[in-house]
Amino acid sequence: MPHVDGMSLVPGYRRSGESPFAAPVAAITSVVVSWFEHARKSWEIRKRGEDYARATDLPDLERMERDWDRRDGGGMRTW
Repeated sequence: MPHVDGMSLVPGYRRSGESPFAAPVAAITSVVVSWFEHARKSWEIRKRGEDYARATDLPDLERMERDWDRRDGGGMRTW
C-alpha cells in the first residue's frame, strides 16, 4: 500500500502544508526560551546583589548605581 500523506487524519486547525511537528516544537521552544530568560534574569539579580555587597562606602555604592543606570537602567532616573 503506497504512503499517502493526505490520507492521514489532519486536525482542522493546522494550516495547509504545515508539518504535524511544528506546533509541538514551537511550544517546547517557547518553554525553553522562557526558562532560559528567567534563569538569566535571576543570575543578573544575584550578580548585582553580590556587587553591591562589596561596596565599601556610600560614594562607592552611588558609583555602582550610576554605572548600572548608564549601562542597563533606562526609564526614569531616581537621582
